[in-house]
Formats: sequence, C-alpha cells, structure tokens
Amino acid sequence: MFPAADVAVASARQLWVTAQERGVNAGTWVLTKKNGAWWICTVHNTRLTAI
Repeated sequence: MFPAADVAVASARQLWVTAQERGVNAGTWVLTKKNGAWWICTVHNTRLTAI
C-alpha cells in the first residue's frame, strides 16, 4: 500500500523454525523513499501462534 508517493506500508507472514520450536509472526513495515532509495522507518512483528 502506498499512502503517499514516497511512503509504503508492507506486511508479511514469517514462518520460523528452531531446534526447540516453530511458529508464525505477522510483520508490518513502514518505508519512506529518500533520494531515490527506500529506507525502513519502523517494523513491528507480532507472534501469532506456535505451530
């Protein structure tokens, strides 16, 4: 989603696995475009569930 020409909001689901457990996170990223490059402003990850 682009709320403005130089701002993007992206979301992703992340499956993670370790030797002890595995689960799913939901992530939201806010990016801004400055001097032709995209920069990450903030990231928020939320653990949804262990699977």
